[in-house]
Amino acid sequence: QKMMRYLGEQYAEFVPILEDRPSQAGDYLVCDMESFLDGKSIQRHAAAKVSLEAGKTKPEVYENLLGLKPGDEKKFFVKVAKEDDPQGAHVDKSIEYRVKVTSLEKRQPAEINDALAKKVFNVDSVDKMREEIVKILTDSLRKQADQDTRKQIREYLLENTSLDLPGSFVDAQLEYLIGQAKENLIREQKASPADIDKKQDDLRKELLPVAQNQVKAMFIFDEISRLENIEVTENDLSLEIDKLALYYGKTKENLTADLEKGDALGSLRSELRQRKVMEFLREHAQIETIHSS
Repeated sequence: QKMMRYLGEQYAEFVPILEDRPSQAGDYLVCDMESFLDGKSIQRHAAAKVSLEAGKTKPEVYENLLGLKPGDEKKFFVKVAKEDDPQGAHVDKSIEYRVKVTSLEKRQPAEINDALAKKVFNVDSVDKMREEIVKILTDSLRKQADQDTRKQIREYLLENTSLDLPGSFVDAQLEYLIGQAKENLIREQKASPADIDKKQDDLRKELLPVAQNQVKAMFIFDEISRLENIEVTENDLSLEIDKLALYYGKTKENLTADLEKGDALGSLRSELRQRKVMEFLREHAQIETIHSS
C-alpha cells in the first residue's frame, strides 16, 4: 500500500487552484521571475513553477512568495549566501527578484486505477500492478540480504586476519581516497580550495582506517584467490569491458585503450578477482538467521 501511495505521488498532476485566495504553504506559484545583480539581469524564467513547501525553496524567496494572488507583482531582495558563492566574489551583495504571478496550482496525486497500471508497468489492471510491485520488493529484499551477507563476510575476514600492511600501499590508497573526497567537496558542496585545505588533516585522519581496510582486504582476497585457484579469465575481462562500454556509450576498442592507460585494466582485473572471491565465499558461507525477540 505504501508503494501504491508512492506511485500516486510520483505521477501526481498539477491542477489549477480555482478559489479566490492568496498563495499559501503547499501551493505551487506559477510566475514570471527575473533576478538582477548589480543592476544586471542574471536569470529570467517565464511561467516558472515555484514550490511553496518549506525546505524546497530558499527560505528568503519562499517567505516573499507567500500571500500573493494571480496578477500580483512583487519586488524583493535576498542577500547572496556564502554557500551560493564559494569564491566570495558577491557575498553580502543582494539579488533583486521581480515576480509577476500568473496562477496558483496544487499537486494532485494520481488515482490508483487501471490507467495508472498501464502507464507505470504496462499491465492492464491494478491487481497485476500489485503483483509487479511485490516482485520488485521481493527482489529488493533479496539483493539487500545478499549485500548484508557480503558485508558480514568482509568484516569477519578483516577482524580475524592479522597482516603487516606495506606502508607504501596504504599511503597510495589514502592519497587516492583523499583526492576523491576533495572532488566530492568541490562538486557537491561547492567548497573553495581554502576550505578544502582546512579539512585536509581531518580527511587524512578519517580516511586512514578506510585505506588500511581496503588494502588489507585486497591482500586477503588475493591470497584466497591463490589458495582456491580463482582466476579472472580473458573472457571474464572481455564481458566486463562489454558492459562498461555499453554503460559509458563507447566502443569496446576505445574503452580498452582508455583502460590500458595508467594500468586501469589491471585494476579492473583485480576488482573482478575480488568479486569472484566474494561470490565463492558467499556460496560456501554458513549463514545463521537470528530472529529478533
